[in-house]
Amino acid sequence: TVQHPPAAAPPPVSATAGRPQVTLAQPPLRILLVEDEPVSLLITQSHLQELGQEVALAGDGNEALRMHQRQPFDVIISSQLMPGISGLELCKRVRAHGAEPHPYFILLTAADKQTEYNHATEAGVDAFLTKPLDADELTLSIRVVQGLHARARRSQALPDN
Repeated sequence: TVQHPPAAAPPPVSATAGRPQVTLAQPPLRILLVEDEPVSLLITQSHLQELGQEVALAGDGNEALRMHQRQPFDVIISSQLMPGISGLELCKRVRAHGAEPHPYFILLTAADKQTEYNHATEAGVDAFLTKPLDADELTLSIRVVQGLHARARRSQALPDN
């Protein structure tokens, strides 16, 4: 199951080739996908691109951290267990980097344990997706972030009182 904060209304969805696609009325999100399993990486990348998002790939946490420090991303989707630093450690280091706004951080985990969720939330993880990844849950997660970004843009456009 996915755990998210409430979001604005999702963008319209149209059916294409039997699979829903998001019709973007806003700029695509810049997403960093961090996964050391090649098949999962390609499937997730393909789905995100079908949703109209810009996707950069990293094979481990160290590479992801370097990429994010060079040019911050809107969203980081990271596997928890990887060579080098874990997804949880990646999240801690990204949060410690201090760049604002922080990216929305989604942790991919094979575990479904509440204690892990509590620990990860304290480290700054925004949402969790359980492996094997469900395409509908991934789509929902992306819609949540799009809603948050749309709300932030609207609030920035409002005149100060």
